[in-house]
Amino acid sequence: MQENLELFTAQSGQLSAKVKTDETSYRHLHSLVKPEDEHVHFGDIEFWGDIIIFAGIGLGYHITDKIDRLPSSTKIIIIDYYETCIEHCRKALFSERQDSIVTVSETSEHDSVSSLQSASVHWAGKKIQVIKHPASYAVHREFYERVLSNVFSFEKRSSPAPQRKSEGMLLYGKFFLQEELRRAQEQVNGPPPALFLYEQLSGGITYESALQKQIQEQRPDYILSVNMKGFDGSGVLPWYAQTLGMPIVVWFVDDPHPILLHQKQFVNKSMIAFCWEKAYLPYLKSCGFDSVHCLPLAADPSLFSEHSPAEPRVDLGFVGSAMGREFLDTIKSRFMWNDALSPLVDMLSNKLLEQPGLPVRHVIDELTENKVVTLPFSDERNLTWLSSCIIHTASMKKRKAIIGSLQDRGIETFGDPHGWRELLGPSLKTHPDIDYTTQLCQTYREIAVNTNITSCQMPTAVNQRVFDIPLSGSFVLSDKQEQLAELFEIGTEAIWYESIEDLKEKINHYKTASDQRKAISAAARKRILAEHTYEKRVGEIVKRVKS
Repeated sequence: MQENLELFTAQSGQLSAKVKTDETSYRHLHSLVKPEDEHVHFGDIEFWGDIIIFAGIGLGYHITDKIDRLPSSTKIIIIDYYETCIEHCRKALFSERQDSIVTVSETSEHDSVSSLQSASVHWAGKKIQVIKHPASYAVHREFYERVLSNVFSFEKRSSPAPQRKSEGMLLYGKFFLQEELRRAQEQVNGPPPALFLYEQLSGGITYESALQKQIQEQRPDYILSVNMKGFDGSGVLPWYAQTLGMPIVVWFVDDPHPILLHQKQFVNKSMIAFCWEKAYLPYLKSCGFDSVHCLPLAADPSLFSEHSPAEPRVDLGFVGSAMGREFLDTIKSRFMWNDALSPLVDMLSNKLLEQPGLPVRHVIDELTENKVVTLPFSDERNLTWLSSCIIHTASMKKRKAIIGSLQDRGIETFGDPHGWRELLGPSLKTHPDIDYTTQLCQTYREIAVNTNITSCQMPTAVNQRVFDIPLSGSFVLSDKQEQLAELFEIGTEAIWYESIEDLKEKINHYKTASDQRKAISAAARKRILAEHTYEKRVGEIVKRVKS
């Protein structure tokens, strides 16, 4: 209803606005103090669209100092729920541009949208930029999204099929696998990947403008994210992609439960989920992804390539962190941790070690429902991070037990030296952290028998070591994982251990069986190059997107 908008005089003497939401509550569209300073918080908005849509304009303070930069040829569409706001901005901001303006309000929506549909025949090849006034947009989000969906629907129908400049757009930063996927996308037939450098963008307005511009310029077939990195916190990316009919692919390479805590509400049918662990597929399906698929990790041959034969200088080693106190404290900082939870974490982490794949969250729910335990919280965020704490505590215990049992065999650890010494004492021989891209390959090659220990967040899947170590020309003894047998032939391409005693026996054997180590590593390397590179994985993603 239009009558719930109230204009009033702010402390500065300038006009401001608020919306009455019930008998006693208001939501302010502008400041009560100095609404005229609102433009400061909007930074330097770039006007790049041939058609610019102001989705919610309020009283226009956010663009007052920028409106003179609008090119005279730009077509302007003002969408605001309130006709009063539109008329105010017509006079205050656009008095000299009346002929280039189309407006849509709640009362004129039907007729105005019909006019836009007629006008859209002239939009072919035009770039459309949407600039939102966040406060106005938030009050009547459904109205704005409905009108914008219609606008982009008209644009798609009026424009010829866009010329594709990129096969896919990768949300790109410094996170795990993003660089590997960039290189892999370059190897797949077709145009080079578009990189959306989300870490370089500050604020939602800058992010949204850059996203719109790059998508319209590049016209990628799909958008790819690792662990939803690069997603904004307001759902702009999934909404925009769905509106344009552009699929978003998310490849989860960590437990998706914590990742989806703040993004689950934005999952829609334009989104496809891949996950390195098949145990999480039912959960992802329940979250609303259009389709879900298991996609294992792989290798990047440019990082791990076999060089001339080298004699190992370390008989037995493990490359990786202890996942000890500092790591677990980071998880605890994300929820309402207190030391009274320690017995529960200790008990359930032990159960998880006995029963890999134990549904920790379901067990917690059962214990609380049956009043076996009482928790100081019951909300999703705290319960999710408590579950994560239990899972990673189990991983820490698993690493401590295995590496601790091999100390008398002279095992050496590489990376996280402080964590390992804190976990197992000063007698353990440790080495400093190593750089993944420049040092890891050589480190693996200098170890005769690389021990692999899989995190407990992966009940069936394999980790990066099973690919990287053979590709570097070295040998790995991996813990038994179901996926390992799906990717390699056990006995000739991969060797696993089923218990600590089994591990010790195989260490004794392979430590001196140099020829066997080399043969198994070479067979695994051949399989990896043929089937398990990131180029192959990107090919699977593209095939699924186009199917």
